[in-house]
Amino acid sequence: MKNKKLKVKLLSHEDFGEIKREIEKSNKNFLYITATANLKKLRLDQDEDKKLFRAFKTRKIEENDLDFNLCSFDEFTHYVRYLLRQEGGYISTIDQRAILYELIKHFYSEERLYQTLVNELFELYQFFMFKEVEKIKDSALYEIKKSYPEFYYNIFQLYNDFKDELIDIKNGKPSIAKVDIEKLKNKEPYIVALKEKISEILNNYAFIFFDGFLFFNDHQYFVIHKALSLEKEVYLVAKSNLLDSTESIILSYYEELFDIDVTKLIAQKTDSLNDLNNFETNDSISWLQTARENFLKDTTFLKKDDSIVIYEPFYNREEEFKFVIRKITEIINKIINENLKPEVNLKEQLKNLLKDFAIVNAVDKEKFEEELDLLLQRYGVFLLDPKVNHKEEWQHVDLNSIDKIYYSKYDFLRTSVKNKDGTELSFKDKLSFFKENFERIHVIRRKRPVSSYPVTQFIVQLCEVILKGIDVDKFKIILYSNWKYISGNDVKWSDYLFQFRMVQEYFKNSSDISAWLESLEKIKEGKKNLLQYKGHPFAAISDDFLKNMKGILEVLKRISEDLKDIQMNIRDYIKNVGKYLFEEKSTFGLEGYEFEEELISRIEDTLNEISISSYVSTDAAFFAKNLIALIEEFRQELEEVDEDLLYLNVVNLENMHKFKYVFFVMAENDKYPRPLKRDFPFSQDIIEIMEENGICEKPMEMHDEDYHLKLERYLFKNVLDFTGERIYFTYSQREREKELGPSVFLEDLTSILGREGMDIDSLSVKAESTLEVKGKLESVDEGELVVFEGSLNKKEKLIDRLFYKYCKKLFYYRNFCEDGKHLCFFNDYQLSFYASWFCFSYCLREHGERYKNKVYTVHDDEYYSDLEKFIVEGENNLKRWFFLWENNKFKFIWLERYVKSYLSKLIGRIVKKGINNFYVEVVDDYYFLRSVVKETEYIRIPLFNYLEFAIISNYIWKGRDEDECKGRYKEFYCYKIDKDMKDFKLKMHELLVPINKKIGCSYCEIKDICKLEKLKREE
Repeated sequence: MKNKKLKVKLLSHEDFGEIKREIEKSNKNFLYITATANLKKLRLDQDEDKKLFRAFKTRKIEENDLDFNLCSFDEFTHYVRYLLRQEGGYISTIDQRAILYELIKHFYSEERLYQTLVNELFELYQFFMFKEVEKIKDSALYEIKKSYPEFYYNIFQLYNDFKDELIDIKNGKPSIAKVDIEKLKNKEPYIVALKEKISEILNNYAFIFFDGFLFFNDHQYFVIHKALSLEKEVYLVAKSNLLDSTESIILSYYEELFDIDVTKLIAQKTDSLNDLNNFETNDSISWLQTARENFLKDTTFLKKDDSIVIYEPFYNREEEFKFVIRKITEIINKIINENLKPEVNLKEQLKNLLKDFAIVNAVDKEKFEEELDLLLQRYGVFLLDPKVNHKEEWQHVDLNSIDKIYYSKYDFLRTSVKNKDGTELSFKDKLSFFKENFERIHVIRRKRPVSSYPVTQFIVQLCEVILKGIDVDKFKIILYSNWKYISGNDVKWSDYLFQFRMVQEYFKNSSDISAWLESLEKIKEGKKNLLQYKGHPFAAISDDFLKNMKGILEVLKRISEDLKDIQMNIRDYIKNVGKYLFEEKSTFGLEGYEFEEELISRIEDTLNEISISSYVSTDAAFFAKNLIALIEEFRQELEEVDEDLLYLNVVNLENMHKFKYVFFVMAENDKYPRPLKRDFPFSQDIIEIMEENGICEKPMEMHDEDYHLKLERYLFKNVLDFTGERIYFTYSQREREKELGPSVFLEDLTSILGREGMDIDSLSVKAESTLEVKGKLESVDEGELVVFEGSLNKKEKLIDRLFYKYCKKLFYYRNFCEDGKHLCFFNDYQLSFYASWFCFSYCLREHGERYKNKVYTVHDDEYYSDLEKFIVEGENNLKRWFFLWENNKFKFIWLERYVKSYLSKLIGRIVKKGINNFYVEVVDDYYFLRSVVKETEYIRIPLFNYLEFAIISNYIWKGRDEDECKGRYKEFYCYKIDKDMKDFKLKMHELLVPINKKIGCSYCEIKDICKLEKLKREE
């Protein structure tokens, strides 16, 4: 890889005593860089007297406290960038990206593809500049043009154009990009300044340690090589097993890069592995040790113990992760019960216990860390915070009724928690108490990208509106962002999300904000004349919602009009956007929104920083597409450890170190070995062109397929090597719609540990929890938890009693959910049937009022003719309340046919019921068709409640068995409902899915809610 090899010293990763002795030789003039934040935490924990390390903290750096000697590589990079931003003096990546964008517009104005690839091309060109590729030779360009499609030639030619433009800017005479030349003249690109700053920083230290780097990317190798070239004492802290004969792949890699002396490491290796073996019990050595020694060999042994456990596949990922956390909890519970030391702080004991546990996850690590952390809010170990004694708001709670430790949130919620007056805390108060007063286990994870936070999504969607116009999904995200609520103490937009969903069909057909404002006015007018029709979207929304939605749309319209199709400096774009984003910013202080407030302040500061360092003019499209990327570039959130919290180790294959108990999750055939990815801009074709034409070497972290597979097998064995007592393997049957099987690595383990011919199924064990709480198995069935309980008084409508019996979820939404008053029929499918009933109901109501005393006979068509007169009138009224279909003539033809079918079915019901002569009247909310001969014989139709109409029509008018129809009819009208029912209870599982579909989910107001959402368990 490199011609000149410089000498490094190797230390054993496991021998912290030796590491400490070498550090002490530096006379405190050292920098210790770890591969990950997990490893940084390990070294901090090992520094028991807290005199060796001063850890990097982002907050301190931003307060200009630069005194640290321990950091992860990401933190080191962050530190370099921070110093560069403070000094300036370079062409920023923001401006470089804008320059590249302007070049693409100039050379490829007719080809939109290149504009969509600006960020990927810039990544490629940054790599070239980091590798000091000056320009690509004409001979190489000729070969590329001859051998590859024109697209590839253009990419490499564009790099030359880009370099030329940067040189012209440095020399004070740009040819294409519009720049403030006095500000950028004589300046180098950011990547050049970055490398110079790294050299300057490294020169301040005598000893530099790099810990946990099995392999290096180009930036990491540059830092190490630069430290060596500056003649610093450089140490690689390596895992002792890298010298095993079967693992020479790592040693060969090191020897290819550096001149290393392995003598000392070999001596340390023996001691370290002896220490590792001492970690194990005599009973557990054989099988795990067999796997370690033979995983890379073609050898078979019999199973001898349970030091390796392979579980049967789980139904899905959530069940798998839940079990893993429960199993870890089970082991911790057992250790605490057997070895609890009353004289030692319980939290400190748990902290020490957690150091022995690790979850290995090397695929989509950040995504699944988020899932694990969410599950740890419900399952795991929870310690009562002693500070609860001093919290005024909880002084009424009898703390003697609460244990000091629980093993799930539901374990606590099942507890009878008392107030001091003897009454029991409500379910809602118990949730609040648990959230505020129990300490849980966390996962160290990289903070989410800035753009993923709802408050920042306001800016993202603002940019999208400028580029493409408005749509339903964008507007939902804008509401969810709560930007004005947090930044200016305005109304809380997210409170209106539910209401917007109810009317979203009326906005789906346009991306123009002006058209949305027109639709809003139509809704406002239609709402005034709707009478009391239940289930219509206009009736479900509030005047406040309409007012605030109009205000939001008007702001978006102003911003879009101010910025679109204008060419200006990035500074001016930021200034124009800022006046809308921050114009009403008030004093922060919203409880529960501290992080979002800090994020808004950071965004404002970052935009100011960007504007200060930017001197290139471009268009709104570039600005909008890149704004969030620019924010993230300036404010990259790093992994940081709060030393007061409890942490569970989640590691990948590369940074695995010694743990007693290891849980290897997601061990599936599409995950391990990990797929070799070659995404643009470093696709296979690009790599071939680079190497074949001598442009530069490929990125160091990219290997060929054979090497990649060898590496994956080594890293898997690495996990076995550093498992002290027991390793558990889990995998799932499916992920989304994809069927999964076990990894080939598990099959290899089976061939080593099982008899010939045995498969994974025969070695797998059933996943069962044996966690005991107070002498009995702890229940994980949260579905039986009572969430609400109360009484129905005599004033309660009978229909609510019906819903309680047949669909407790609907009962909950109608009576207890905050958004229940906004329930309506809102998707196109349901609205179509609702509209047909709406028109039919209008016909009946008008007919009942205008022909109140008229007598009809079933033997002629006069009744049908009179009703039919109102259909056209009803349709005309229909259009102002269902204008979402104003351009859909077929829809109104279909509705007319459906209304006529209702009329026909009603007459069929009259005949079937044997009513020969009848009259009609409207009483309260019902249309009555009464027999002249026997007034107790009647047909009753609800006029304003579609759900009631749909239910009875489903059973009464569809030609079903007469006895069944009568039974359903009587059942609906509550003859079989217990009218004296008072007490009720709602359990968790009853709010997750409907209990009974007999009443017709297709017609239900919460059908889409059931289908698309899981009810939040905390509600």
